[in-house]
Amino acid sequence: METQIYYEAWQMDCCGTPFSVGDDVEWSCIKPMQDDSLIGQYEFIYEAHGDADYIVCGKVKHIDAIYYEYHNENNVFTPISYTRKPIEKCEEFIADGYLIQLTDVQITSEKTEFK
Repeated sequence: METQIYYEAWQMDCCGTPFSVGDDVEWSCIKPMQDDSLIGQYEFIYEAHGDADYIVCGKVKHIDAIYYEYHNENNVFTPISYTRKPIEKCEEFIADGYLIQLTDVQITSEKTEFK
């Protein structure tokens, strides 16, 4: 089974652990809200700073770094478009977000609080 996870850059920049294509990962995740994303469909959002509904384990098959273009209106910045760039390693301060494809996925559906 495969799945796609969106990993917000601020989560990686704050306290994320760098990972690479081929790594096994275990992440706390939430489901995205409907029509939540400019970048398209993904099944989960990585969440290390709040309540998580799922633990998603798998092997990193592919990583796309996401770079947004923003519209500024009255100092409110709204993403209006993006570019994707395949990368081999995800680490701090290199993109606006990451779209990760996992393979060999196992999902535990239990509410867990992370503090």
